[in-house]
Amino acid sequence: MSRYIISKFEQEEINKVINQIRKLEEKEKLTELEKAYYIYHELGKIYSENPEYVLTDSQLEYEKKENLYEQETKNDGKAVCIHMNRAFAEALHQIGIEAEIVRKNVKYSMTHVDTIFRTSDGKIYFANLIADIHRIQTGMRCRNFGKPYEILERGMRREGSTEYLRRIINKYGQLSDVTLETEEQMDNKFGFNYKGMYTEDVFKMLQDENQNREEIEKFFGTNKRDELIERKIDFVMDKIGIINRHLNKKIGYREGIKYYMDLQKSIFSNDEREKNMRLFSGYRIENYRKVPETIIVVLKDAENVYYRYSEEEKKFVKQENVEEIKKLDIKYDTPEEQLNLGEARKLNTIIDNLENRLEIENER
Repeated sequence: MSRYIISKFEQEEINKVINQIRKLEEKEKLTELEKAYYIYHELGKIYSENPEYVLTDSQLEYEKKENLYEQETKNDGKAVCIHMNRAFAEALHQIGIEAEIVRKNVKYSMTHVDTIFRTSDGKIYFANLIADIHRIQTGMRCRNFGKPYEILERGMRREGSTEYLRRIINKYGQLSDVTLETEEQMDNKFGFNYKGMYTEDVFKMLQDENQNREEIEKFFGTNKRDELIERKIDFVMDKIGIINRHLNKKIGYREGIKYYMDLQKSIFSNDEREKNMRLFSGYRIENYRKVPETIIVVLKDAENVYYRYSEEEKKFVKQENVEEIKKLDIKYDTPEEQLNLGEARKLNTIIDNLENRLEIENER
């Protein structure tokens, strides 16, 4: 008997994962923790954070946001935390592991939701699937499955939500940790990394090479600043899902943005990010709905290069026609002082300013 109401799509996906577990157990018996982790990881592949929910103002459009919060997950996998954790807890329930969702703020209907589950050895674990989706989909280590109490407490103290953690401990007891070593063993066992490597390991290699100018120039095949910038950005845009590309992953919209932010911090120096990178993330209105849009501008000496996130291709695509981008009526909240563009708010004005600045600098 089901514990949580989930969509037909979610139940079909859960059935697939449970069948995969049965096949795995034909070769080797899995522990309850391994089963839970396998389900967590596989469900992380089907979901993406619903950008329409994120873009909907809770004060001006409360009813719409509430409907999106409760809306069942369709076949595109776009969802919010409550659906992801209901599905995770329900999947665990269906294989005999005790699990339930926990609400961060009991006073509000639209609040963040996590999962608590208990294995038969009495150990209790905390999981936050939505926080790991972009990591799962890009071959990174999970950070929110069996997160250590000390890290949870530190994060919640920063957020001012330690009362939430106290409620969890008072109700369920002390939380158990899934160590990095245990997680790595499970990743190796299930093939969730690539020959023992994670995307962070590639980040680290590139970061180390950034300390040595000759090495990074050798890696990208040029010592010219403009060419180096272009090749770095091409590398970033091409490597969404760098390690597990062999699994043919397609990353969700918000997950793609998070991954881009992680990757560009590793590959670009602080100076390059400050001088050469601009990101505009907002939305446009289409058929009375907010459609997310993200434009990345790479400022180069010779020309500016524009990338737009493609929902269809699930990645950033280089834009050949700047005029087409200027036609997009994107509404966004990037601080003017960060862009140094005065009171300019429309994207076409911003682009004109960037292009004009380029012309002025080239004339010097």
